[in-house]
Amino acid sequence: MISIRDSQELEIEGITIIHAPRYMISLSGSNHYLHNIKMMGWWFSTDGISAGENSLIENCFFKVNDDAVKLYRNNMQVKNCVIWQLENGAPFMISWNGSTDYGNVKVQNIDIIRVEHHWDNENLAVFAAIHGSKAHISNFLIDDIRIDNSNWCMFHLVTRPNRWAKWNPNFGSLSDFTFKNIEFYGNQKIPSLIIGHDLNHPVYNITFENLTMNGQKVRSEKEFLIVDKKTTSNITIH
Repeated sequence: MISIRDSQELEIEGITIIHAPRYMISLSGSNHYLHNIKMMGWWFSTDGISAGENSLIENCFFKVNDDAVKLYRNNMQVKNCVIWQLENGAPFMISWNGSTDYGNVKVQNIDIIRVEHHWDNENLAVFAAIHGSKAHISNFLIDDIRIDNSNWCMFHLVTRPNRWAKWNPNFGSLSDFTFKNIEFYGNQKIPSLIIGHDLNHPVYNITFENLTMNGQKVRSEKEFLIVDKKTTSNITIH
């Protein structure tokens, strides 16, 4: 495991990490560049990469059991990566416990070649947020994603109390996410879900653009998605 706190402008390139006990790489601080890294681990709680704000992760291979990439910081970019997700965790985890606002995140040109989810836990989706703290998380662009050998759930975007977070009764929301050019080859065993905990913790302005399932264009939410109309707004499909 590589863990470095409060660091600036780190570059990690060209290494292979096998079976780290927790994270493969965990960095705080900012302006990191992680590229051409290969990660292979089987332990139930091994995550892939968590990096600081203004960081770029590209040209990496992930085979991990817990979350592959944590999208927890401002101005992160993840691109040109390949992910093999095992049973516990999401290829892209957006929040459990964000207490400070963050966003302006871009994820582009990703091949998710296998997702081995097979049991009902709330973080088991390709893109997951179980947002349980006061942050407003916004402005995510998820573009040009190919998902194969995945038969559980694509999207799980919710606000709710959870054991990893300090719940605030008045604040905490998700907004302004765009998922575009997503190709999904498989059949969801459970529907995707977008729901807020209550009116103080909404999910809104979520756009799906050019989403296909098994080669067929998705034209309405009922084809793949459950939405709570009371706690969400402006969920659109183009």
